[in-house]
Amino acid sequence: RIRCLGELRALWAQGNALTVLPPGAYQLESLRVLRLEDNSFERLPQDIAGLRSLEELRLGGNGLVALPSGFGELASLRVLCLEGNRLAELPDSFGQLLNLRSLSLSSNKLTHLPRRFCGLSRLERFDACGNRFAVLPEGFGSLASLRELALTGNPLTALPACIGRLSELRRLMVAGCCLPSLPDEFCMLENLEALHAARNRIASLPERFGEL
Repeated sequence: RIRCLGELRALWAQGNALTVLPPGAYQLESLRVLRLEDNSFERLPQDIAGLRSLEELRLGGNGLVALPSGFGELASLRVLCLEGNRLAELPDSFGQLLNLRSLSLSSNKLTHLPRRFCGLSRLERFDACGNRFAVLPEGFGSLASLRELALTGNPLTALPACIGRLSELRRLMVAGCCLPSLPDEFCMLENLEALHAARNRIASLPERFGEL
């Protein structure tokens, strides 16, 4: 009968032993914030797409192995935290989350991003530390609003040249990757305030590095 709580706007249930929510929970049309960190969810039902007003969803520290195919229908999402799960891929519909501002995917098992991920033009903060990314997609430079990018602890072999198009980028964290160099286009990041690139294989910096 949880769906009788039609005016509920925020639900905090982190740090419990939940594996499911009652079906009516996904019919709470006024719900804006849902916090379920540190529970025991392995999967989410397709019904989660019914939370059309949801703006903040935190699911860190569960055992999630997959997201439902219709996850992208959560079109109002602005903050999404999925760190500390077991996700190996994201659904194709992920690219429909066009209002997303902050995304945390750290400490999962991801090797690639969904096809339309680079269309998330309002994304400002992206944390994907501790995954298995070897490359970033060539379209990554289309994330025009990105201000903070954290990729520490991924086996990256290179940063794409298009990273130079991230004109709003302020903080870049690529420590503990396998980077042999930084692309020349890196020097186009005129607003960069902090670079953390310790523990890589970088032998020299781009010629125009001093112009940052």
